[in-house]
Amino acid sequence: MAKSAWVPGVALLLLLLAGGATATTAQSNSRLNGVVKDSATGETIPYADVTAVEARITVTTNYDGRFTLLRVPVDSFTVRIEALGYAPLERRLSAGGRVMEFLLARRAVALEAIQVTAVARDVELTEHAAQVALSPAQVAALPSVGQPDVFRALQLLPGISSSGDGSSGLYVRGGTPDQNLVLFDGMTVYHIDHFFGLFSAFNNDAIKDVRVFTAAFPARYGGRVSSVLDLTGKVGNEQRFRLQGGASLLSADAVAEVPLGKGSWLFSARRSYTDVLRTPLYDKLFDFRTGSTDEGTTIGSGPGGRPGFRANEVQVQPDFYFYDVQNKVSYRPSPADLVSASLYAGADRLDESNSVQFGGGGLGGNFGSDAPASTVTDVTDWGNRGASGRWSREWSDRWSTDVLVAASRYQSENRTENSVSGTSNGGAGRFGGTFSFAEDNVVDNLTFRLGSELRLANDLRFQLGSWLERSEVSYEFDRLSSDTLALDVGRQARGQVAGGYLESTWSPLRPLSLTTGVRASHYDLTGDLYWEPRASATIQVGDGLRLNGAWGKYHQWVNRAENEDVLEGSRDFWLLADDELPPTAAEHWVLGAALTRGTYAFSVEAYEKDFSNITLFSTRYRIGPIGDAGQLFFTGSGVARGVELLAQKTAGTLTGWLTYTLAEATNRFAEINGGEQFPATHDARHSFKLVGNYQLGRWQLGGSWVFTSGRPYTIPESQYSLVLLDGSRQSYIHVGDKNGERLPAYHRLDLSARRRFERERFSWDLGLSVFNAYNRDNVWYRQFDLSQQPITITDVSMLGLTPSIDVRFALR
Repeated sequence: MAKSAWVPGVALLLLLLAGGATATTAQSNSRLNGVVKDSATGETIPYADVTAVEARITVTTNYDGRFTLLRVPVDSFTVRIEALGYAPLERRLSAGGRVMEFLLARRAVALEAIQVTAVARDVELTEHAAQVALSPAQVAALPSVGQPDVFRALQLLPGISSSGDGSSGLYVRGGTPDQNLVLFDGMTVYHIDHFFGLFSAFNNDAIKDVRVFTAAFPARYGGRVSSVLDLTGKVGNEQRFRLQGGASLLSADAVAEVPLGKGSWLFSARRSYTDVLRTPLYDKLFDFRTGSTDEGTTIGSGPGGRPGFRANEVQVQPDFYFYDVQNKVSYRPSPADLVSASLYAGADRLDESNSVQFGGGGLGGNFGSDAPASTVTDVTDWGNRGASGRWSREWSDRWSTDVLVAASRYQSENRTENSVSGTSNGGAGRFGGTFSFAEDNVVDNLTFRLGSELRLANDLRFQLGSWLERSEVSYEFDRLSSDTLALDVGRQARGQVAGGYLESTWSPLRPLSLTTGVRASHYDLTGDLYWEPRASATIQVGDGLRLNGAWGKYHQWVNRAENEDVLEGSRDFWLLADDELPPTAAEHWVLGAALTRGTYAFSVEAYEKDFSNITLFSTRYRIGPIGDAGQLFFTGSGVARGVELLAQKTAGTLTGWLTYTLAEATNRFAEINGGEQFPATHDARHSFKLVGNYQLGRWQLGGSWVFTSGRPYTIPESQYSLVLLDGSRQSYIHVGDKNGERLPAYHRLDLSARRRFERERFSWDLGLSVFNAYNRDNVWYRQFDLSQQPITITDVSMLGLTPSIDVRFALR
């Protein structure tokens, strides 16, 4: 590795050691050390706000729920603790060196003669620009498909959307899902879908906290150009055994928490039983996601562009299942140390093999006794595996470190073979052929990271660290026609990124908070050093009014290439940046204001993201001979900008929020669309979201309504073929302007109801949910049959009215 790769890391390590020596000598007698926990489970609570009320000093708990308040009153003072999903807590106490434990409840509590009555907040816009937090414990109250899902709930937040009902991938403020850094206990997750995207690959009951940075994220995060989703897994109960789980019409799951003396073990497992028992919900979702062919449907086209065949009998025997497993072991060798190890594995397997018997017209005549038939073998496997080990230590009240080693792998395989054979013209002629393709994509990641936090004062904090990350990505794509290689695409690369970051949070004046930082990364495949400065500011203006802004630069080394196919939709795959496909870069700007009045909150935020070196893969613009990839990869630029409005009710029996977003996302490629700017595939100009939860005794009622402008698409206008010099034919498709048309607007209403039943030794919940309650016929995409004149266009619809039921239980 180049010498310059280690410069930022070594410099930061020296700062870390120097800062640690200073911190250990700068002890204060007027301080409060504490840890915040869930009163029911003993689970530590990260990112809780702890305030010394009289001194108006606020700090935030760390990853392990710990905090230190410096220079608090020596005699006595009031501390107030607030955390997402919990009732706030106030205590009157005095400072001291011992570590105090604070227990937060999910309902009204009375402690030390101070009565606190509140309802837990579900969603929180943090005090910093472009940051949102969501409580996984409240996700179950929101409408769902099959089972509660944290990523489905995130799609209801401002600035976050999906590409449709069949995707849990997140498009965050104009960015694409691959441009989101998804971390689970420090390990990088590349693909977050189960069941073709109908819900995410994480069990909601095993997640403790979710933090989303929708733009301009701080210097401690890197490697992506749009957003960060940081998920923290539960540690597990250290006092007693707990077991919870549930079942839906699609899958069953269980979570066990086992005390281990000074630690705990949490085990979570979930698996679908759709390969054994196929419920009506499964049939509905499967038909929606994979599509089906009815009797009498025109299939494809004959040779030379002549009309296709009529399907008389379709035999489809799909087979599908998914699973995921999460393991986490935590151990506390001392009150200052926490050692943990996490494992994750998840996979999906889909077999869509089928056979079709044709009859009727086609090929200009009657079929002989051997009518045309098509046999399709189509098998897809995809999934993630990962592991991480972490050691966190509080060296003193002012200095803590965190060491992480993480490895992850994403793998996707698809094998498809379509064989057609039969006779025509009264049996006089026989035809046949085979079309097949194979696609493999593997992404391996290994990360080592050392981080440290220095708390020099309540209003001055430094975070610094260094890391080394190795990635290996391979992609293979082979397309054959009648055993002749028609297209061969292969890329394999191994890259290494090393560097460091330094970040400071400082409040020079009480109303003003400044966060500045810089991240330096050396990437060996390009040999360049990438500097990424970041800055954000928050100003408190009067009572409850806050102004904020943020800016930053970002780079991404592992990129997803979109595979454009206007006839069959899009596929995508991962590639590693190099000199030919340079790293994607982005610059973010954010400016906003927020107002809080009692249990009501209002905010407005404007943003802009400027992208460069984004990648598109397309065979329509290929330059090169048959059998050779030629120029299939194109790089371009993009811009995403918008304004978001939010009104929220944060507490009470009725809670919820209303959002409106005005946005646009555009791309530009020199070789495509005549070099003119065009709307990105995920561009949506207007978006409304209304979400509400109502507590009615033991019933929790929920509802959401979503409206989104129609997304753009490209329409093919004609198809023709040319005879090449070797006598073979090459088909071409002439299309209109890139993404020049738009689908109809999308909107739907979802409803849910959940009832808790309490028993002495256990409790259980019954959940009912109705997706798309008024059965809106939303268009997912459009299919085009170019063999017909005029062209036949078929709307493929998204999910209609879909009821579901699930049951959850928990042993006390």
